[in-house]
Order: sequence, then structure tokens, then C-alpha cells
Amino acid sequence: MKKIKYDQYILNNNYIVDYIVNYLNLNIKSNSIVEIGPGSCVITKKIINIFKKIYLIEIDKNIIPNYFLYKKNIDIIIEDARYFNFYNLYLKNNKNKLVIFGNLPYCFSVPIIINIVKYRNYIKDVLFMVQKELCDRLLYNINSKKYGRLSVIVNLFFNTKKILDNIKPNSFIPEPKVLSSIIRMSLKNVNYNIDLDKIKKITFILFNNKRKKVKNNLLKYFSLSIISKLDNKILNMRPENISIHEILNIINLLNF
Repeated sequence: MKKIKYDQYILNNNYIVDYIVNYLNLNIKSNSIVEIGPGSCVITKKIINIFKKIYLIEIDKNIIPNYFLYKKNIDIIIEDARYFNFYNLYLKNNKNKLVIFGNLPYCFSVPIIINIVKYRNYIKDVLFMVQKELCDRLLYNINSKKYGRLSVIVNLFFNTKKILDNIKPNSFIPEPKVLSSIIRMSLKNVNYNIDLDKIKKITFILFNNKRKKVKNNLLKYFSLSIISKLDNKILNMRPENISIHEILNIINLLNF
């Protein structure tokens, strides 16, 4: 195996590999697929005859086995998925919305997912292996301590579902110090017409101090006359107790 960099954990559990392959084969309706962080291509080699076109996005050009460099239905893209322009890949894919999966480098998982949200209009389905703690944060667990900024940003645009949980460290090389999970994110049919940067800003303001009430967090950035437009019930709640739609109302009413 080639030397691993960038905090990548290579899947080394045949049961998990086969589970992912079977799930993709049975549940994903697409002729093409995008894999982020294929590493040594343990999953790639098992889906090579399932999808007509496979795009591999890998930051480390030295880790992909030479065998895959010459496969006609594989397009290898050496780029950083945190900043990758998925719109260009959508165009390359004949304007067919992208299906994306991957065993994400754990230190890069959040920025990669935020980038997926940024290019959501060109993506229809996502299946990611991430650390369990992050998976739990990505789910829509309102009224929970796990519910936070990332939960809101992702679930505004995607339906989230945990597919497989508590994957043990010995399923990977090298072994991470945490459990892992697989999450599916399917694009919602919504059009909020709200800039993503505004959503990121208001969720930062609200969730930067989750113990304080919404009113106290907003007063650090807005005048009392502005936030008085909001319902007192919302202002006296804590961020972990307000729904996605209530957050959208906050954005619309504050009009910032």
C-alpha cells in the first residue's frame, strides 16, 4: 500500500466495503458517480462495472494504484474537495446532477460537506463515511445538544439519514481513535432564495453561544429595535430549540 497522507483512513473491512457497494448498487439510480478520497480504491474496484462513468477526486496523486490510471470509464481529478468546483463537473457530466460518495478524511470532512452544500443545485445524492460524532451532528436533532450550526446548514437543503453506525476503528488502516458512521444526504426539493453566506452568518451568531437565549446572541450584532421584529417566544428560546423554519424567519425578518 502506498504511503497515506492527509489524515486518510483506508477502509480495510470487506463487510463494510461490500455493504457500501451493495447500497450504491441498489439505492442509487445513476449512470455516473463521484468518489471523494478514493485512496487505494478498495471500493472503486468493486463499482467499476456498476457505473458507466466514475470520477475520482483525490488530493494525493501518489496514493491511487496505477491500475486505475488507464481505465476508460474512470476520470481521475487531482484536486482538493474542500474547494472543488462541482458545477464544472456537472457540466462535464452532461448536466446530469451528481451522485457523490466517499470515505472522507476526518480532518477535512466539515469543509468538504459545506462545499457540497454550496454546489447543492448540481448534486442530487451524497453518501459519506465520517466519524460518528460528526454524523450525529449532521442529523436533524432539534432539542438536542448535538443540534447546531452544521445541522441547520445541511438540513435546510438535504434530507439526512444514518445508514450504518458504530463502525469500529479496526475497520481502517491506520486505525482512527473514534467510531465511524455512514450518512446519506439527499437533496430536498426546496428553493429558499436565501444566500448561503447569510445562513452561515446567522447560524454562527445563534450557535456561537448555545447556552444563551436567542435574544442575547442577536444583541451582540443587531440593535434592540431590529430584533424586536421577532416573536418574543423565539427570542426567549435557546438556539438548540429553534427549528430550521424559525431560523429562516429570523433571516427574513432581520433582512440583513
